[in-house]
Amino acid sequence: MEQQQPVTLAVALTTFNSMRCLPMVLDSVQGLAQRIVVVDSGSTDGTREYAAERGCIVIERPWPGPLKQKVFAMEQCAPARWILLLDSDESLEPELRSDMERVLREDDPAISAWEFQRKIWFLGGWLHHMYQPEWRLRLVRSDQWRMEGKMDLYHDKLVTDGKVGKLKGICRHDSYADIKDAVLRAQRYAERAVGREMKGGRWYDFIWCIIDVLWRHGIRQRAFLDGKRGLIMLGITMASKLIRQAYFCQQRLQPPKKDWENPVV
Repeated sequence: MEQQQPVTLAVALTTFNSMRCLPMVLDSVQGLAQRIVVVDSGSTDGTREYAAERGCIVIERPWPGPLKQKVFAMEQCAPARWILLLDSDESLEPELRSDMERVLREDDPAISAWEFQRKIWFLGGWLHHMYQPEWRLRLVRSDQWRMEGKMDLYHDKLVTDGKVGKLKGICRHDSYADIKDAVLRAQRYAERAVGREMKGGRWYDFIWCIIDVLWRHGIRQRAFLDGKRGLIMLGITMASKLIRQAYFCQQRLQPPKKDWENPVV
């Protein structure tokens, strides 16, 4: 990529068949960011073409896992004073955008990064209680960040050693298109956990995960106050945990073979 001119704010996005949300995401940062870098892992729905039409820098790169892909995307944002990392289903609500404009303008030298609250938009409405509060550190000085995660592959988290401020407003998270999409994702995430970790699969783990979801989300976060949407998401979350335990149970029944058990061809 040719050398870019220094900018105040660059946005890093990783995409894959992201046309469901990408127009809203780009609309929410248009005029706020001077550079938008989209790293795409092989979309077939027009994501790359649309991003290029919107003036984004588009890079096609095979998917190495979320952590490595996001690090790569942020590195391509240079030179920039600040970098905003967003998922392809996250957009800035007006109040959050306005407050971000303020802090970029003031550029307090004591602050290394800013975090904001993310809320799920699900089935046409907000989940004000389920998964709340959910603060995400996403706006960082370009020379004061690092990414952490399990085995340098997943459960990625952007961190800084400096002072972190809190922004006003909400980041809209359009995580699921519908109930079917949510259930299918739960199944895919459970499959990916197999071989990476072993956190259950025993009979009491199934019971415990039900209790844990009911206590954490149903009682502490009061998911019922989100009405039918909250109850649906509570059920999907519980199903996700049970599916994962089912895969762990299968892993215990059929443990992977040791190297010495595999015949030499």
